[in-house]
Amino acid sequence: MLMFKRMLILTAALAAFAAGWLGRGLVRDRAELDGRAPALASVVPVGVYARSGVEAGPAPVPAARDPFARHDSVGVLLARHFNKPARVQAVDDYLLYLPPGVERGDRRWPVILYLHGRSLRGDDLSMLRRYGLPRYLADGREMPFIVVAPQLPGGQSWTDVDRLAELLEDVLGHYPADRDRVYVTGYSMGGGGTWRMALAYPQLFAAAAPMAANTPEPSSEWTRALAHLPMRVFHGTADEAVPFAPARTMVEALRGAGLDVELQAFQGAGHGDLTTIYGQPGLYDWFLAHRRSAQD
Repeated sequence: MLMFKRMLILTAALAAFAAGWLGRGLVRDRAELDGRAPALASVVPVGVYARSGVEAGPAPVPAARDPFARHDSVGVLLARHFNKPARVQAVDDYLLYLPPGVERGDRRWPVILYLHGRSLRGDDLSMLRRYGLPRYLADGREMPFIVVAPQLPGGQSWTDVDRLAELLEDVLGHYPADRDRVYVTGYSMGGGGTWRMALAYPQLFAAAAPMAANTPEPSSEWTRALAHLPMRVFHGTADEAVPFAPARTMVEALRGAGLDVELQAFQGAGHGDLTTIYGQPGLYDWFLAHRRSAQD
């Protein structure tokens, strides 16, 4: 009888240990995004994708060939490092968001490449959650996209489009991504990067959305490159940092050439006001209405 009781106690202890060990693989680590950024006064988020709780992965690690290893928790921002060697200082670190359900492997998911603004350059990925799309994901938004948000090193700009395409391709190859539904968007300097990615790699994307961007001048080169890429250009009419007029000129020229380009002008809005768009459902609904295969 004594031996039987000891066996029961031992069995219960082992079960508790196993539950705790397995639970670690399901509980999200919280170290990465410790300490929230101050609330932005201009942000009025809409809870269309809201959920409670913010969880994040540990320090940056290379993306694994086994896409659902322990460090690939879903529904959280994960720090990642693109470990392909580069001859010069390049974009290496990025935040990755995997939507809940991706771990089941029963479908392919749309992807958003997000490019941040000038003030978030550096070597600290937690900076990216101050504003823009990563801000809303860090606030606990649940979204039906894989999101890739790289960080520029200090002093750099979004000119190395080849490196960005390589990083994006690496993510697309690791996870169950829908290559017909890959989108690019960016704010301010990142909006300029969005224009450059659209020019250099229009075949990668199903749609593009630059916001408050330093918009290039129209030309036949742009018309040819964007012939099959729907674009929605967001700009405030009172933007004090980047003039509104070039965005209007570019959109009018592209529309005049028969392209699927739309200008979303926000009357009286300043430069920083447009970051709130990433908290609204309209942009994401517009993305999901476009597929690359429909353009072929």
